[in-house]
Amino acid sequence: MKNSKTQYIILPGKITSPNVDPKVVSLLDEAYFLWKNVWDSTFKGNGVEKKASPDDFFRQHFIPIIKNEKDIIAIHLYSIFNLSSKAMRDHSYLKNNFNDKFFSVMERENIKLAMTMESLIVHPEYRKTKIGQSYFLAISYLGIQLFADFTHCDAIIAPVRRDVGIAEAAEKTGFSATDKNITLYNTPVDLVYLKRNSEIKYPNDIIRQQVKNLWKEKLVYLNSEDKLHSQRSA
Repeated sequence: MKNSKTQYIILPGKITSPNVDPKVVSLLDEAYFLWKNVWDSTFKGNGVEKKASPDDFFRQHFIPIIKNEKDIIAIHLYSIFNLSSKAMRDHSYLKNNFNDKFFSVMERENIKLAMTMESLIVHPEYRKTKIGQSYFLAISYLGIQLFADFTHCDAIIAPVRRDVGIAEAAEKTGFSATDKNITLYNTPVDLVYLKRNSEIKYPNDIIRQQVKNLWKEKLVYLNSEDKLHSQRSA
């Protein structure tokens, strides 16, 4: 399933450099409008009166994408939050997606700094293809590698959808759930987390090798202040 022209690209959630490569601006624009169109359609299909907010896109620390010569195939969004701050827990994303039980578990597990995994999408034209299904898994595993190498976070946290198989895949990978089958935006989800140094399980050797290849050939376009492990970003 490896395509030599397919790449894993890590974009910043916001551009802070005055000398940014125009390619980064173009990629970020392309990613944003695909993300917005897919989520607007998803909310409408679920009967939710909500539109994808640019505020949710541009608050991210990392916006990884998988792209071939023609299209962005998959997008994931990652933000970093200090959960020990009660003020930060008042952030709309945390407040609207996680409950008191979840934060109690975070305290018990001594999880203070967390990286969210949000808004995973696969381009509509690829969803029902083997390529799309493969990269749906790959971008998640690549996100775990990013978490390990590019952040100092204690854990990954996420609400994961049950209706499209993400919750089942997360459990098989090694994520733990604090709540199962709760409803967010008319969608059944589990609230999950993955601690640093957890054992990561792959569904098969093909996905494992695909992730390895994409990570090795990744492109990183982060702002200098976001390169927490810049020596690993080259």
